Amino acid sequence: MSVSVDLTARLRPVAEPDLVMLRRFCTEPGLIGLDWAGFRDAGAPARRFAVDGYLGGDDGRLVVEVEQEQAAAGIVSYTAGRYAGRASYWEIGIVLLPQWRGRGVGWRAQALLCDYLFQHSPAQRIQAGTHPENVAEQRALEKAGFQLYSRLLSPAPSEVEISVRQPPSRGPVARPGTTTEAAVSAGSREMVTGAVVITALRSASADSGPVP
Repeated sequence: MSVSVDLTARLRPVAEPDLVMLRRFCTEPGLIGLDWAGFRDAGAPARRFAVDGYLGGDDGRLVVEVEQEQAAAGIVSYTAGRYAGRASYWEIGIVLLPQWRGRGVGWRAQALLCDYLFQHSPAQRIQAGTHPENVAEQRALEKAGFQLYSRLLSPAPSEVEISVRQPPSRGPVARPGTTTEAAVSAGSREMVTGAVVITALRSASADSGPVP
């Protein structure tokens, strides 16, 4: 009789032994799923690690570690951007090794990343992209506190669904074309209550997610 165990995830900086995993993401077709965009330079992770340990001011990577087994399960990424040249936001991504998918690690890691970014930066928005057929990631984002905001069409063709959450101690965020938007539902998880999140659902041909 098998017993289901809730896995606990934590985030930590990239360490030198993790470069093996990052090289795999660059060179093993399909390992990162729908976001595979072809072979990448296997030496790039080591060069970036030597520069800033993947902890840059405008972008970075953190390792997702499963505490029960002290095993690296994958990485989360964050990249800075600005809306209309003024309001700052983060674009986040995640990639897990196949053996850790579907076990509750992904949504916990993304919730932790939102909490981390809002605690340590002034950004008021976080967005994440996923493919329409990636239902598992869409559910993971919902568990992490993401909410549907609106749907847009963009060239590719590509379908984009946008979700928004409100930062702590802030009023409603303006929805494009309106004066306000609905507040976050009361059921949002406390650890990430206050994240403002945009969830983009793109076609399989769209390039999204983290690039190791």
